[in-house]
Amino acid sequence: MAAPIEVYRNSVQAWEIDQMGHMNVQFYVDKSASALAVFSHHLGLGPDFTRREGARLVAREHHIRFLREQHPGAPLRIVSGVLATAPDRLRIYQEMT
Repeated sequence: MAAPIEVYRNSVQAWEIDQMGHMNVQFYVDKSASALAVFSHHLGLGPDFTRREGARLVAREHHIRFLREQHPGAPLRIVSGVLATAPDRLRIYQEMT
């Protein structure tokens, strides 16, 4: 894999916090989807490609490991890279720190 590139930078918002005081799982996945959209564009698979080919990148599987809880105001960064390619799919790595 080539060096991953940064595709998302933001922070944990107050409305993303659950009753336990940390970011709810749905928002991890939402941020991952936003990062995937940016990464798609970087790969040349943006809106023009979608209109022309009728195809786009969508996550078929997520393998998520939570190593630490995220609290309000915590900075977030996502990097992405391509691990493997096939005619009809890509295997993509994303890391949120």
